[in-house]
Amino acid sequence: MPVAKKAYVSDGNNWLPLVSGLPNMAGYATTEYVDNYTPSISVSANPPAAPEQGEFWFDLDTNELFMYDSVYWIEISGTAIDLSQYLTTSSASTVYQQKVTNVDNTEIGYLDGVTSGIQSQINSKLNLSTASTTYLTISNPVISGVTSINAIEESITLAATSASGMVIYDVLSNNGVTYYTSNASANWTLNIRGNSGTTLNSMLSTGQSLTIAFAVTNGATAYYQTALQVDGSSITPKWQSGNSPTTGNANSIDIYSITIIKTGNAAFTVWESQTKFA
Repeated sequence: MPVAKKAYVSDGNNWLPLVSGLPNMAGYATTEYVDNYTPSISVSANPPAAPEQGEFWFDLDTNELFMYDSVYWIEISGTAIDLSQYLTTSSASTVYQQKVTNVDNTEIGYLDGVTSGIQSQINSKLNLSTASTTYLTISNPVISGVTSINAIEESITLAATSASGMVIYDVLSNNGVTYYTSNASANWTLNIRGNSGTTLNSMLSTGQSLTIAFAVTNGATAYYQTALQVDGSSITPKWQSGNSPTTGNANSIDIYSITIIKTGNAAFTVWESQTKFA
């Protein structure tokens, strides 16, 4: 069998072997095709459904040109974008607080108004457990020892009411002083209690006392308190001077000062006086 011969051609630097026959040029573009090629541009309001990399699309809605990079449609026309309004990684770290794990917007709002180190401010506050043993509660305070007070403003109950029959005195709502400004229309029994759902007995401990003043207006006919009750039970008070009143004072205001001392469970000693103001 004869030995095969090869022919070579120079490319200016190297000798390249020539092969017999023509190479398969299927899939290659000719010089004429490349010189005359015009890229295809899709023109529509919506991007092509199955674009290829390098494909162009002109958006009829925005009049902007896009090129597909195999993942995204990249805008390549239109007004230049001002990137100064966008944060960079470095500027974001100085402009915004880094997110704290497990802290929501409501909790962040609690920090509104904080102007210095939070821990130092918290340390200066009084916690509830300490406050409950160190300071008085706002309602029903208990004061021990000697107390010095310059003045007390005391609330009273003014009622355009006429005393008669059974008069209920609720110390939890009537305050320490109650003043009936209308003329009494009959003698009355005074029943002193906490309120409709609270007994005075439950409010006081043995050895505690409560003092109230009940002012009653009398017209030309003088009426007066004929009996006293505590929590609906009759009590015989000890009257100033040792004598219980048998009448009121006409055209006057009679003030009944009553001090109730709890001596045991539902057991009371009451000191009472009637004083005329005219």
